[in-house]
Amino acid sequence: MIRRIISSVTLSLALVVSCAGAEGLRERTLLIPARGTLVLLSPPSWSHKMSHPPAELAPTIRFSSTAGQKFTVSITAFWSPANDSSFNSSAKVRAIVEDTVEELAPLMSDTDIAILELRGIFGGGYYFSATDKAPRSDEHKYLTQGAMAVDDLLLTFTVLTDKADSSIVKTALDVLRSARRGT
Repeated sequence: MIRRIISSVTLSLALVVSCAGAEGLRERTLLIPARGTLVLLSPPSWSHKMSHPPAELAPTIRFSSTAGQKFTVSITAFWSPANDSSFNSSAKVRAIVEDTVEELAPLMSDTDIAILELRGIFGGGYYFSATDKAPRSDEHKYLTQGAMAVDDLLLTFTVLTDKADSSIVKTALDVLRSARRGT
């Protein structure tokens, strides 16, 4: 009987701990004009601000710190006005990231910028990380940037931090991995 009670208490504690972990994230919903929503899971301690320009322009969600490490995470959702199904193909997403690396390389102190794959639940893409060669005093030194397809959307993202191996980057990539379309 005692074994059964201990097993029951252990199971109950495991459920409480796992539920508490799940509650550690908050759903953030970005309205996509005439196309539904984009849903992301982010830490509740991250403040966020939505940018909803006129209907023909892409909306953006920006996360930032409320305390502790300073950072900025921006995610912008694009779509094909012509409903082109190849708009956010893997090859096009990679090409966007490669073009961005080529454009930014002269401004970065890194000599070899690797492009990494990003796999999410509902899509995938590519990203890179680099160090600003000469950041101004009001700018972040470290950049992670990329693009990701989620259903019919193309998400572009930028993560700016002040620490090289920031846990913020890992968390931001997890936020992107959670991206899904809503109604």
